[in-house]
Amino acid sequence: LWIAFLIKIFFAKSHSIEMLAKSVLRVSRQQCRSLSMYPVAVEMPLRSTMDPAALYAPTITGTKLANGASLSARHSRADNVSLKFALGCGSRHELFPEKGAAHLLAHAAFAGTQKESGLRLMRSLENHGITVGASANREQIVFSVNTPAEFVDFAVEKVTDAIYSPPQFSHAIDERRSVAALDYDTLVSSPQTALTELLHEAAYGDGTPMGSSLFASDLKKLDVGDVMEYRIRNFRTNNLSVLADGVALNSLESSVKGFLGSSENAPVTSIPSAFTGGSVRVRADLAGDTHIAVAFPAQTGAAGKAYAVLKEVLASRLSGSNAVGSYASAFSIPYSDGGLIGAYCAASSVTGAEELVGNVIKELKAIATSCDVTVAANKVTLSNLMALEGGDAAADVMLAASVQGLDTMEYADVRNVSAKDVSAAAATVLKSNPAIAVLGATYGLKSFDSMKAGMQ
Repeated sequence: LWIAFLIKIFFAKSHSIEMLAKSVLRVSRQQCRSLSMYPVAVEMPLRSTMDPAALYAPTITGTKLANGASLSARHSRADNVSLKFALGCGSRHELFPEKGAAHLLAHAAFAGTQKESGLRLMRSLENHGITVGASANREQIVFSVNTPAEFVDFAVEKVTDAIYSPPQFSHAIDERRSVAALDYDTLVSSPQTALTELLHEAAYGDGTPMGSSLFASDLKKLDVGDVMEYRIRNFRTNNLSVLADGVALNSLESSVKGFLGSSENAPVTSIPSAFTGGSVRVRADLAGDTHIAVAFPAQTGAAGKAYAVLKEVLASRLSGSNAVGSYASAFSIPYSDGGLIGAYCAASSVTGAEELVGNVIKELKAIATSCDVTVAANKVTLSNLMALEGGDAAADVMLAASVQGLDTMEYADVRNVSAKDVSAAAATVLKSNPAIAVLGATYGLKSFDSMKAGMQ
């Protein structure tokens, strides 16, 4: 009886579900028929004429305040604003006991101020949708900020406070050593990172402002007192450049004026550090591989544009010569008073690495004789102009231009660089004393003089 009862309920429910489905289908068909009769103007009401916003060309303008701070802004219609607070100090401004201070301070950039802890500072920024970061190199410590447009004033206030108001307690900087140490690990895990540090030593000399490493010889022994001395000496208003994308210059100026204050100190100056050339070799177990970097001095400013194109021409030529187990890639490292241009080479044997270096020199000699720069110049220009479309990349290009002492658009557009300019740059570098850094297997490697002779 129970089984019969359950079967009856099942069929009753099935019938109900079937009837419901038929009803829904019938209503749907009726609705579809009725909707299909509606005119488009009723179904999707749109204005008969479209009135798009007028084309807006972003403008880049700059100024220097009475307190010595430099401002540069790219005004565009943006919901978010990207800011770069660049202090003109890096590892080249460190005294011997301070080596590694700039790098550590970048990692402690938002560790707190005299008024609030690092945790409270970061939470207040995050609550407003503001993201921040910081980095350091040989010439600059850069605080990067991305903020909604309506909170620009708030972001400027918090970041300038982080710059000019050090943490209340020294342990706030001490606690950032473990984070900074992660970059030190790349000296072991990344041969190219280690090679770059060795190359600067070879190029500028051991112990010189530019030849010294960005990293401390022993991070654990870097004294916080020395770090703070470096901070006091270099974190000045007249040593600051503020670059912004997404805000008008007058708005940026009104935002920063209330927080930067005046500067009574003399401007920070960079100690000259001339390119000398030379060789540094470090034998290391890299599974038998040999890594070689060869570099030459590059020029800055308007003359540096030819070297930017030269790097691209050289990179294009080297890309076609790479083989399995080896590679060669061109690089350019610009600085305010010059820079480096050259190539990284790596192979599974000393002989293979030497052949790659020889090929770099061969290509430079060919470029010095004649070359077509149209594609390379267009590529560099396109990359820069695309970056200037907006955001953090636009602020980066503006910062790079300021380092070179050029107007942003003058820096970005290199299409006026001729083949003659690039050939002359290649000929110039080949006449200079090269810098050669070697890491990995070094047994049987040619002497510096022999390698130099092959470049003549």
